[in-house]
Amino acid sequence: MKRNSIGGLLLGLLALLFIDSNLHAQFYRSEKYDAYLRNSPSIIKILKPLSQALCKSTVEIEQDGKVICLGTIVSSDGYIITKASELRKELKVRLADKRSLPAKVVGEEYDFDIALLKVDAQNLQPVTFDEGKNLDVGNWLISTTSISSDNLAVGVLSVKSRKMTMNDYPPPKRTGYLGILFSPMSKEGGVAINEVFPKSAADKAGLKKGDVIYAIGGRQITGEKSLLMALLHYRIGEEIPVEFLRDDEEMSVVVTLAPKTNEMKSNDDRALFQNGFHKDLSNVNIGFPVAFQHDTNLRAKQIGGPIINLAGKVVGINISSAGRVDSYAIPSEEILKLLPKLKSGKLLPQKYTLKDSKKVKKLKEDRPVSAQK
Repeated sequence: MKRNSIGGLLLGLLALLFIDSNLHAQFYRSEKYDAYLRNSPSIIKILKPLSQALCKSTVEIEQDGKVICLGTIVSSDGYIITKASELRKELKVRLADKRSLPAKVVGEEYDFDIALLKVDAQNLQPVTFDEGKNLDVGNWLISTTSISSDNLAVGVLSVKSRKMTMNDYPPPKRTGYLGILFSPMSKEGGVAINEVFPKSAADKAGLKKGDVIYAIGGRQITGEKSLLMALLHYRIGEEIPVEFLRDDEEMSVVVTLAPKTNEMKSNDDRALFQNGFHKDLSNVNIGFPVAFQHDTNLRAKQIGGPIINLAGKVVGINISSAGRVDSYAIPSEEILKLLPKLKSGKLLPQKYTLKDSKKVKKLKEDRPVSAQK
């Protein structure tokens, strides 16, 4: 019996050594194998000629001396497209030649989360957009990650360009909540608060059950999606102006987005829309009307730059880092449609207030019974 036990033990040890030697062989082989991976130095070196021209059309957007995102030059006289929700304070744009120029927002398309900037410069190198209708799932795509041609990322097209719904996106990974449950109202818009979680941001600001929210951050709330998108434009700790009705009285309050409380943990599904933001993801990472998805690993500060195919054609603008391998881009054909409107000045951010709305009376009449108590 003892011999059998010892024999079994020896066989087990030999098996482990065999497995271990195979693992070592795999690791030794990996250096040669890794040379063929899409983000390996050897592959990046091959693709560098494509990225050199691309980086001349890429800029870094700076606030308080820090890079917050990238931008794409769309005209030689200083127009630049970037991600709108990342912009907060006075902006500077750093070009590939290292010049740093002040920039101002001259247009914004809210649904696509795109802003058009203008800098005082001439003879810049704009991108040439290709509509990219021939893109197929599995095609390689190249993204700039800075203004240096040494920094680029290679990914694969996961899902072709299409109209998006909220169900098409992965759950947002964020860390803070407004702290309410709600129900949408009539076609006139607004959401009625059904519950305010204790010690939540909404509770601390004085919002109550029965209040009807109609505007957040100057944006009209027409239902669940508009509420979600309005909240996504704010970071944890930032102040959110909220306008609402209480007993037929128009009121406003400032709410500071806060972390999730223990009371909310059992309501993750219903309260998901109020989450805060993961540090490496984009503020607004869902809800775009049209987009294509690729698996490039991009951080928030690497969003806003152009994305090209292996032919060197710009097929879109990176608009969202939604997960470690979930990135979204607005296709070139959509950018080309938006550019004239953005340059016209007609797409400057619009603010909505209850006092300016002719629908206030109708909104009051349409409040549900639960919101009238």
